[in-house]
Amino acid sequence: NLDELMDLLRAECETLPAADLVAGLREVGVPVAKVNSMDEVATDPHLRATDFFTEVETAEGTLRSVSVPRFPVVASGFDRPDSTDPPKLGEHTEAILSSLGYDDADIDALRRAGGV
Repeated sequence: NLDELMDLLRAECETLPAADLVAGLREVGVPVAKVNSMDEVATDPHLRATDFFTEVETAEGTLRSVSVPRFPVVASGFDRPDSTDPPKLGEHTEAILSSLGYDDADIDALRRAGGV
């Protein structure tokens, strides 16, 4: 029965605009929130107005910079840390494998085999 019920609910929900669905569910006491797409998050006026995003330069890839979420916590008396470029592909591979107990010979063998 659950599968059939879910199919019916899904079909009905897909016919409604998200705002109407959220409003209707809230009206009857159902806790609900819309999950935004990445495009909606990136263009959200509230997030833009509250300095949610910052630009970081990229070390790799085709873009010179990308917009990323800033550190989310702001507290008086503390500087907000800057977001930085993500690590280069494979930049921390050796350190991570070492921390997992792989020795240099194991890591070299993985590299030769194309595993890393």
